[in-house]
Amino acid sequence: MATKSYTLLELNEYLKRVLALNVRDAVWVKCEITQANITRGHFYLELVEKRGEEIVAKSKAIIWAREAVKLNKKLKGILSQLLQPGIQVMLQVKVNFHEVFGLKFIVTDIDPAFTLGELELKKRAVVSKLKEQGLLRKNSMLPFPLVPQRLAVLSSERAAGWHDFLAHLQNNPYDYVFDITLFSASVQGELAVKELVKQLSQIESQKDEFDIVVIIRGGGARLDLVAFDDEHLCTGIANSSLPVLTGIGHEVDETIADLVAFRALKTPTAVAGFLIDMMIRFESELNRIVQLLQIAAQGRLKTEQQRLENLDRNLKLAAKQLVKQQSMTLSALEKSLHLLDPKTILNKGYSLTTKDNKIITKSQDLKSGEELTTILKDGEVKSIVK
Repeated sequence: MATKSYTLLELNEYLKRVLALNVRDAVWVKCEITQANITRGHFYLELVEKRGEEIVAKSKAIIWAREAVKLNKKLKGILSQLLQPGIQVMLQVKVNFHEVFGLKFIVTDIDPAFTLGELELKKRAVVSKLKEQGLLRKNSMLPFPLVPQRLAVLSSERAAGWHDFLAHLQNNPYDYVFDITLFSASVQGELAVKELVKQLSQIESQKDEFDIVVIIRGGGARLDLVAFDDEHLCTGIANSSLPVLTGIGHEVDETIADLVAFRALKTPTAVAGFLIDMMIRFESELNRIVQLLQIAAQGRLKTEQQRLENLDRNLKLAAKQLVKQQSMTLSALEKSLHLLDPKTILNKGYSLTTKDNKIITKSQDLKSGEELTTILKDGEVKSIVK
């Protein structure tokens, strides 16, 4: 049987008729967005389906500007957040085949509950895995420095949150000084996770240069924060050698990055305020210790002064008593010397006999004919020994 032949136009027209006859109504399609571009209000999307990491299907889709306005109003302003690379979506599409531009899906509706539900399921799975690996509280168990001044900040240099954080620290009323190094990375969008993980790894390689890591971004809708639920990023935060503070800028929702960080604060300025408060507390404690030392020193000085005064008083008393005692001893010695003085003895009627100016105490020391001198109270008498 002969094979029927077509021109390219004829074949495309045939395919267009087949699709028009068989896929007349809009259908719901579950897929992942890999690219999303906006031109003149039109959203141009690239959709894929994956099995693991393998792409098994790919198509293009478009949301016309007029339809995009309607959808954004219906979704209360979160359309652009839903249409981000890496997000799982449920789209209602009409299949369109054009002879020149080929197959394309025209998006007519989107189910936000599906996307949010998928994100929540994925988040729960990541939290469960991190918990099994013992990573949820690992960073919070690190010792936190008393005075964290060397800060490695992970944020986008264009983020308002980064500038708020910087201004709050640099203009603090206490003139505290912080050494701040910015590691710039995207905080949302297709490249966010890759850049955040890379910069976090860079900080880890320079860990000796910093006291802590600070991860901040400005406020945003829940879908703006999906990068901070990424398993690889959160594993890096949990395993960081430095304590990590987060100020991702959301009041209600809590990201997995908040769960694994040392401490999560609501906003970038809240992180700055926390660091300033730590400095205030440290300075207050330091002043308290100085006051205690001054009081202790004054007490010790007073005690030593009292001891010296007591010692001086005791020394004076002891010296006075010693002088008195020595005076009494001296008087006794003088009295004894007076009693032993030969003049005193002579005055009592005694005499002293000498020979050649030497006192005679024994008779056998004398020889006949020797001349003696006898000393009396009122004079001397010469005599000859017989």
